[in-house]
Amino acid sequence: MKKALIALALAALKPQVPEFEIKPARVGNLKQHPSLRLGKSGVAAAKRAARKRKARK
Repeated sequence: MKKALIALALAALKPQVPEFEIKPARVGNLKQHPSLRLGKSGVAAAKRAARKRKARK
């Protein structure tokens, strides 16, 4: 909620203050994105990535 209010305030101030630039967040910054499993590294992640690549073909 606070972040939304801050974003709205910045959006309202944007015409007066040109150094604020509002951009969409990168996927890497979102914690709940399904393509990013935090704390998972090593063999299991490599296998999962390989399966993903194979499925795309």
